Amino acid sequence: MQEIDIAEIVKWETELFENSLGTNYLHRELKENPVANYFVLELANKFIGYMGTWSSAPNGQIVNFFIIPKHQKKGYGSHFLDYIFDFFLSQNINVITLEVRVSNQIALKAYRKKGFISSFIRESYYPDGEDAILMIKYL
Repeated sequence: MQEIDIAEIVKWETELFENSLGTNYLHRELKENPVANYFVLELANKFIGYMGTWSSAPNGQIVNFFIIPKHQKKGYGSHFLDYIFDFFLSQNINVITLEVRVSNQIALKAYRKKGFISSFIRESYYPDGEDAILMIKYL
């Protein structure tokens, strides 16, 4: 991911999640966070998704991840996760965590398919008060 991608990411985060990590946050992550790695997924040079991660061996976290709706359910998200798993392994990461909304059944199913297991509930995790499920995958 490059700074030029941030506006597109914030636009889609806002549309998909009703809020965004924000332009300033993403700029700081790119410039100042030594454990942060952000990736953009493109198809024919067009933006179709992104993923933010933090890596501090042996632990990795997926901070944010989406595929834009018209490209969902086509396998792009699954392949993107496989790429990130390989990236994590190259960084000596063997445990990955992420949080997902309890209402996001599509994401929960996809993560379970990729080997994530539900660990526990983070109550009122999101700004709107919705709970999150902490999921873990061992590489």
